[in-house]
Amino acid sequence: MNSLKDIKCESVIGLSQSVLLRQNVRNIYQKLYQDTLYQIDEEDRINDVYYDGKIIPVYEPGENFAMFVKRVVPVNDAKMSYEEIWKELGKPLRYKTSVSYMTPENLLDMKGMYPQIIFGFSTNESYSIEAMYLKDAVTPFLFGDELFVDEYDSQYEIPAKLEANTYGGYNELVINTLSQNEGGRIEKTKPSYIVYIQENQQEDKEQNKLWMNSLKAARDFGIPIIILDREKIRQQQREQIINKYAEAKKTDDRLLAQMYHYIERYGIETLENVIPMEIIKKVKIKCDERNEKVL
Repeated sequence: MNSLKDIKCESVIGLSQSVLLRQNVRNIYQKLYQDTLYQIDEEDRINDVYYDGKIIPVYEPGENFAMFVKRVVPVNDAKMSYEEIWKELGKPLRYKTSVSYMTPENLLDMKGMYPQIIFGFSTNESYSIEAMYLKDAVTPFLFGDELFVDEYDSQYEIPAKLEANTYGGYNELVINTLSQNEGGRIEKTKPSYIVYIQENQQEDKEQNKLWMNSLKAARDFGIPIIILDREKIRQQQREQIINKYAEAKKTDDRLLAQMYHYIERYGIETLENVIPMEIIKKVKIKCDERNEKVL
């Protein structure tokens, strides 16, 4: 009997140590990612927009940024509030939400998708990273509060590695979004800002329903809007690739990964005259193979 008790005790201790180790790992990665996330900087403020009685600040980050982003379907009923809907996703209170770690290299590609509002999170001090995947992990699209795949299958990577190894368009992380308010009540952490990806600087936003919906979301939450210009980012990424190749006169794994992400989003046409075709074809084959795996 004593031996059996000893085995049970050792099992409990082992389990406790395993849980503690997992939490310590999560804390380490939480800090690593927190240090990279874009924070509102008044120097990036480009203008203010007056919408439905509220002034909404608009910012545009510099060339380098990283964000936790979550896509949600637009609310087309003026009486419905994005903030209330966000809170309602927690009855009973759900704490896991699926997001992507987005950088200029892994800018969300919205082609062929239903228009979506993008929530951005700039601080994860109040929540932890529960799981991490290099591609779409097929978590529930809207709610993201439970996993179809076992979280033990997740693969934790440092930010630079996740950026380099992402495939299929975007990565996926599952985060705990519960936080404690000033009154001590546990509630769902609201986004830090709304992210709007415009196609180019000539875009007529006033005629764009997605822009107007983004303004509504920003107003409902009382948060600013971050604008990202797809064409400007594409040009910056192209210039980086060309400069890195010209300097090294060859491609290493990291440059090939950046080229892969570029071709995946923008095609091969704008690289054809500056990068040898045999290299471009090699990357294009890799794109096709990886996308087939995702499908």
